[in-house]
Amino acid sequence: MRPPQANLIAGNEVKGAPSTSDRQYRSEKEPHRDSIKTFTMESLLAPIQDALEGQIDFQGQRIAELLSTVLLVLSGAVAFIVGYIFQDIHLTLWVGLAGTLITGLAVIPPWPMYNKNPEKWLVPLTAGVGGGAGIMVDGVKVA
Repeated sequence: MRPPQANLIAGNEVKGAPSTSDRQYRSEKEPHRDSIKTFTMESLLAPIQDALEGQIDFQGQRIAELLSTVLLVLSGAVAFIVGYIFQDIHLTLWVGLAGTLITGLAVIPPWPMYNKNPEKWLVPLTAGVGGGAGIMVDGVKVA
């Protein structure tokens, strides 16, 4: 026995199933996919990113990397020692997780201590003033 969907595909009407005209009427009443507003992960994360957006300089990146390495190694060592003393792997994992969370809180937000040495960027040159960088492509000056 074929399922009802197979009968519809084959062009046979199934007793009790909506007729072709009913299906067409319903599809005309339903909104088109183009008119439905969709949400993307970008639209959901944009407000969070704007709240956490901050500046961090190159020296701050070096400090953040060093701090994350030291904190993760220390939390791993403490977790191992605590687990060894109490002979409890569950406790070891919880101590390691706590150390990872503390490391994340110390490193991920753009704390002001990570932007003590901001870079002084050069002002961009316009094409009319100073002649630009003088980049040539196939004999034509492009910048």
